[in-house]
Amino acid sequence: MKVTFRPHCDIKILSWVLKATHCFVVLSTQHRWLVDTILTIKSVPNLLQLSTTGINLTALSAENLAYINNTMDFLSVDPYTAQFATQPPGGIDACAANPNDPLWPNCVITTNVQANGWLNGDESYAYAYLTPQYFRQHMKYLWQTFRPKGILIAEFGFNPYMEYSRTLDAQRYDLERTLYYQEFLAEMLKVIYEDGVNIIGALGWSALDNNEFGSYMQ
Repeated sequence: MKVTFRPHCDIKILSWVLKATHCFVVLSTQHRWLVDTILTIKSVPNLLQLSTTGINLTALSAENLAYINNTMDFLSVDPYTAQFATQPPGGIDACAANPNDPLWPNCVITTNVQANGWLNGDESYAYAYLTPQYFRQHMKYLWQTFRPKGILIAEFGFNPYMEYSRTLDAQRYDLERTLYYQEFLAEMLKVIYEDGVNIIGALGWSALDNNEFGSYMQ
C-alpha cells in the first residue's frame, strides 16, 4: 500500500504587476502546511494556529515531525491549467496577516488574461485553459520545493467549450482535447528526461464521458 497527499493545485504565474518572471504554486494554507510538515519537516504556521477556530493546532514537536517525516510515498496533483496571479490592493503581506480579508489565505488575484490583453490559452467549458507551456515550471517547482519521492499526475484533462452543440463527427474528431493531451504529455517528457523529475504516472480525466459538469450532453 502506498500513501499520498493530493492538493488540487493549478499553477499560478506571477504576473507583470509583481515584476517577476518565475512561477509559483498557490496552495491553500491547509494544503501547504500539510505538504511542508510531511516532506520538509516544518511545523504548523502560527498564522494558521491563530485563525482556525474550534480546532487545536498547536505546534508539532520535533518528535512529532520526525515521526511523520517522509511518510508520504509520493505527491499527487491535478495540474489542469494555469492562471496569472497579481497582488491584491494593499499587498500580499497585509492580506496574509488579515484572516478576514476576502482573498485570504491565497492572497492573490487570479486571471487568465495576459498583460497584452490575450487569453493564456484556449478556453474549456469549465475553468481549465489549454496551457501546456506552464506545466513544466509547475512540476519543477513542486519537485525542487518539496522534494517528494515521486509525483503522480492524478488528474488532467480538457472539456471543449460547447462540445455538445457540435455534430457527432466533429465531436469524434476532438481536436482541442487531442491537442491538450498531446502537448501536456510532450511537456511531461521534458520534465522527466531533461529536468530529472520522477513523474510516476498520469491519469487523464476522464477516459469516459461523465456528468461532472451538470449535463450528460457535455
